[in-house]
Amino acid sequence: MLANIIHGFQGSFEPLNFLMLFSGVVAGIVFGALPGLTGPMAIALFIPITYSMDVTPALLMLVGIYSGSVYGGSITAILLKIPGDSGNAATCFDGYVMAKNGEAGKALGYSAACSALGGIFSGIILLFLAPPLADLAVTFGPAEYFAMAFMGLCAISSLGGGNQLKSVTACIIGLLMACVGTDEISGVARLTFGSSFLQDGIQFVPAMIGLFAYSEIFDQITHEAKSGELLVKGASTKLPSFKEMWSYKYLMLKSAIIGTWIGILPGTGATLASFLGYSEAVRSSKHPEKFGTGIPEGVVAPETANNAAVGGSFVPTLALGIPGSGAATLLISALALHGVRTGPMIFIQQTEMTYSIIIGFLITNLIFLALGVFGTRYFGKLLEIPYFLLFPIVIILTVIGSFAIRNNTGDVLLMLVLGVIGYFLIKKAGFPIAPIILGLVLGGLMENNFRRAYLMTRSLSGVLFRPIAGTIMLISFVFLLVPIYKNLKDRRKKRETEKTL
Repeated sequence: MLANIIHGFQGSFEPLNFLMLFSGVVAGIVFGALPGLTGPMAIALFIPITYSMDVTPALLMLVGIYSGSVYGGSITAILLKIPGDSGNAATCFDGYVMAKNGEAGKALGYSAACSALGGIFSGIILLFLAPPLADLAVTFGPAEYFAMAFMGLCAISSLGGGNQLKSVTACIIGLLMACVGTDEISGVARLTFGSSFLQDGIQFVPAMIGLFAYSEIFDQITHEAKSGELLVKGASTKLPSFKEMWSYKYLMLKSAIIGTWIGILPGTGATLASFLGYSEAVRSSKHPEKFGTGIPEGVVAPETANNAAVGGSFVPTLALGIPGSGAATLLISALALHGVRTGPMIFIQQTEMTYSIIIGFLITNLIFLALGVFGTRYFGKLLEIPYFLLFPIVIILTVIGSFAIRNNTGDVLLMLVLGVIGYFLIKKAGFPIAPIILGLVLGGLMENNFRRAYLMTRSLSGVLFRPIAGTIMLISFVFLLVPIYKNLKDRRKKRETEKTL
């Protein structure tokens, strides 16, 4: 093992290999930061360029793009409330508020540091435990995936800022949005209202941009924006100290474990990891009501989890040949183009290349940490652009990003419509945005896996009472009931206090 690790370091630090790795991280950050230009899109664009290279520098470049894009998405999520990548959506909840409170640099610093630590944690797990963890992941079937998604939805009871009814209602709205389109199992069109465009369902990226960015733009225009006014005055560029980071050590460890495990499960990815990391941070917090008001925990948890999911996704990708995410699917395609087959034998037949990729992934986290620390001095300056200049730029970027997903103008219209709906629901009626996004993300995953599990067993007990799935369901109900119990207990104490007075 030690000899393989040494070979991996040697392979990663060869001049050409390191240059490709560094270039990939830079390209990934750029693509991740631009709305709609996702990491998988960047990988797809760069695969033809890497075809003429040797396999190791080619894969290191693509790994750099993959890793850098997940971090890069946090930049616009924090500064403009526009997640550059779907895995950074949860970062908007507190990161953007921190930026508006004059702590843009601090939020970006937490993002860079926690992204790197999450990636390094999952990289170490990948380095030493890839084959056994891949075998464990294979035991997860539809029932277990349904239970995982259900556990994520149960966290909505903690995401409503104290108003459980609005939180549950917002989640139902998200679930209804997830139902739009052609049913994957029966092939029946649902809630499409005769529109051929909606047969493909509500695409996540235009929906995310509309609900996050345009609801905020409409609110700023109608209430706060004045000619020449700045979005934030005197944005801070202070990076978190070691003492501040150390105070969140348990939260980072928990989020890293969640993200790594979600990444190991095939077909999940950074989006689910970030939301589960954020939800668990809210559930276990001593002050859940402060989430969404601009606290560092709201950046620490999702950014640690989503980057840990990147390293986790390499476990089934390399050890089993099963892609752990959409980007990992493209990496498998790139390996196939170079005549390399993934699977358990890759650690024996392609030892040097495999460990170069693993060590290279670890190094990418240090690269974007350094770039993030350097860039933090300048990223906050974006917030000092006046409204009349910033908003047209944001609108152009979001329109291009939404259109680029499928080259369809319908996605741009969808983004605008959901922006208006989000403005009235979130800004006017006070519904929390997190449960809406969570319902949209997890709705399809939960429904499809529940139906697959039921079709396989023809009984509810076969879905709900499998050992692993049943345990996750039990934990989910505990997550759901504990906040309700706390609210009832607080109300009873309040009544007793009023009687005493």
